[in-house]
Amino acid sequence: MSIPTTAREYAYTEIGSFNNLIVREVPVPTPKANEVLVKTRAVSLQFRDLMVSNGTYPAQFPAHLVPCSDMAGEIVAVGPDVKGWKAGDRICANFMVDKIHNEFMSNEIANSALGGGIHGVLTEYRCFPAHCLVAIPSHLTYEEASTLPCAALTAYNALVPRFVHVWKLN
Repeated sequence: MSIPTTAREYAYTEIGSFNNLIVREVPVPTPKANEVLVKTRAVSLQFRDLMVSNGTYPAQFPAHLVPCSDMAGEIVAVGPDVKGWKAGDRICANFMVDKIHNEFMSNEIANSALGGGIHGVLTEYRCFPAHCLVAIPSHLTYEEASTLPCAALTAYNALVPRFVHVWKLN
């Protein structure tokens, strides 16, 4: 697969309404040593995305936020230090790119939520840290797999009440 030099993505001109979304052209990023470049194949919308758009989601947003947290895609390039992933692998990204284990929920980890504290996935190409990816089971389509990250976090919140409590305190 040939990788283009530019891609389209959606971004908010300002938070307050989904009507503030624009489509813009951006350079396709080059993965850093520990990152992979992913071509987005499907993005699912969550209620949280509506909350972000109208400004009712409790987070600090980067300027011109790229929305949405849940996606499925295909790895198209890997950084030189990446192990265990290769071009062609089908992946989803974690809802919080830095929430890997059941460690204490720091503000830094909470602020790594896609489409909230950091730019999201409503873009044609995006780099991700290799540690935040999960493989898509072969029996799922990209569309089906794109619905899993937020649903998985919701299930985790239901099973581990301490996680919710700590997150609300920070």
